[in-house]
Amino acid sequence: MITDQQKVDLQMLWLNGWPVYSAATQLGIRHSIARRLIDKTKRQLTRDGKPWPRALGPTERPLATLVLPKRTAPPRLATPPAPPAPPPPPPSVPLAAPPAQPAPPSRARPTFEEQLARIAAGARLTRKFKPPSPDHPFTLGGVGSSLL
Repeated sequence: MITDQQKVDLQMLWLNGWPVYSAATQLGIRHSIARRLIDKTKRQLTRDGKPWPRALGPTERPLATLVLPKRTAPPRLATPPAPPAPPPPPPSVPLAAPPAQPAPPSRARPTFEEQLARIAAGARLTRKFKPPSPDHPFTLGGVGSSLL
């Protein structure tokens, strides 16, 4: 949506010699919409018998007296504050020892005898696919990608 002030500013810049696209970029207006607005202005000037301004080069253009508001990032949602920490226990109460956690299982591969014992206990055999190298992060595209 374009405000009326942006339309007036676009016409003002164009009448002062700015190219349409440069003025539209300066004002943050889509180029196609700016072109339509300027074409409408041109038709009105032709109807009134007035000449169009010529587009000035970047070194010839007058400085825009237009002060654009600074764009700021949208406000972020405030994160709720963390709940307060529970108060420490009174010093007269002895602290209990933390419960002992079992050691994590070893990541080492089980021996052949251990595997046989698991099978005898009813465990099922499954295959694990471990590729010798990681997959490529790219494809060759088209038919070539099916060859990988």
